[in-house]
Amino acid sequence: LRQDVRQIEEREDSASQERDMLRQRVEEASEDLEKARSEALEMSLVVASLKTDLQEAQVQLATSDHNTRALQQAISAIKKEAGVAEEHAGSESKELQSCVVQL
Repeated sequence: LRQDVRQIEEREDSASQERDMLRQRVEEASEDLEKARSEALEMSLVVASLKTDLQEAQVQLATSDHNTRALQQAISAIKKEAGVAEEHAGSESKELQSCVVQL
């Protein structure tokens, strides 16, 4: 009977040690899970920030493209006006030369 009691006590000790080890593993796993959740939250914030930066950059690019097109149109208009003015000046120059010749 004493031997049976001793075996039962040894089994209880072994089971108690095993429960303690399992509790320790559960605590470690819980800490790892909490750390992973925290890192995931940080990454979510970084991703949200990057998305915002990307949207701002896209708006700036669209504005830049619009401004570039407007400048190109203005340059074309100025060149056209310069060409018309040059032709007009050439015509007036010929008229003046003609007047000078007549005088």
